[in-house]
Amino acid sequence: KFHYQFNLKDIANIFQGLLKTNSSMYRDGACKFLRVWLHECHRVFADRFIQMSHHAELQSMFEKLASRHFVGLVGAIKEDLFAQPLVMTSFIAEVQCHERHYLLAKDMSSLKKVLEDKLTEYNSEHSVMNLVLFDDAMLHVCRITRITDNPCG
Repeated sequence: KFHYQFNLKDIANIFQGLLKTNSSMYRDGACKFLRVWLHECHRVFADRFIQMSHHAELQSMFEKLASRHFVGLVGAIKEDLFAQPLVMTSFIAEVQCHERHYLLAKDMSSLKKVLEDKLTEYNSEHSVMNLVLFDDAMLHVCRITRITDNPCG
């Protein structure tokens, strides 16, 4: 049904995103790592979609795949697995005085606080940028950061 072209490079991009994680951050359960996989699939596939019906169909495909291949896991934590927002970025860990790790954002308000702090830091060193950080703008910043964090990105 989709009118998009995908190839093996797209699968490689998913694995590249999975390999950016640190295993010590995901020892408390497989659900967190499955969310990383979901995030990477959304970035690689869903970011190209132009119709909301395609997003809904992809979401139903993910739910079917999860219930088929992660039988013991998905039943108890389906709400956690597909919880929103599904946003990952590396600059959240940096702000928390840690190494640069690829982490899930807890919620949009914490992501907004981190981005506002980074914007304030930038404005103190450079000419002032008066930006309004609405949800879509924050999501785009995270997408751009994901790309620029990749080798040759």
